Amino acid sequence: MRQKLNMLKGQFSILLLLILIVGANFIFSCKKRVSQETEVSISADSIVTKLSILRDSIDRAWVIMINDDNEKLQYLKRLLDEVSYNNYNMNRYKELSAMVDDLKGMRYDRETMRNSALIDQYDSATSEVTRQVIEFSMNYPGYETNELMKELIEDINFKNGYVLLHRVHYDIFAEEYNELLDDYSNIPDNEVVRSEKFPLFKLPPDNI
Repeated sequence: MRQKLNMLKGQFSILLLLILIVGANFIFSCKKRVSQETEVSISADSIVTKLSILRDSIDRAWVIMINDDNEKLQYLKRLLDEVSYNNYNMNRYKELSAMVDDLKGMRYDRETMRNSALIDQYDSATSEVTRQVIEFSMNYPGYETNELMKELIEDINFKNGYVLLHRVHYDIFAEEYNELLDDYSNIPDNEVVRSEKFPLFKLPPDNI
């Protein structure tokens, strides 16, 4: 009788041990799953935050670049106005003034810049119009004594020197944003991650 009781106790101990092992494995599995889900959630939130910051940086870089370009066009118009005050070659003045006005309509935007030919077209037109306006202004008889005209020409050339810098600045943020989209495109339920990539000013290697 005692031997049978000891056998039952042994079987009960084994059963209890098995229950404890299974229970421990279940608890560990649940904790691991929760931990993984939390890690994915934290990772997704972190990426979304970084993408949001980059988008703000891209927007700011674009606004600064366009505002700077607008100021250059205003300087060109102001330079022409200085010549017009003395009725110097008014036909040429009107022609050049209309050419400056047309430049803004030719300029790329954040979607059309995907076509690099449009950027090249705008750059070529801007460069040529700027050259003609400055040449016309420097031929004006009163140019040598007009300090404002000289200052405006310096400002225009200064703005031209910043075009590439503004584009590089924009591309740095846009490229990092695009790379994050590639690296974390598998994060679920996140509209920001699935958003469209930003176009870049620099050409991809296969187009160079």
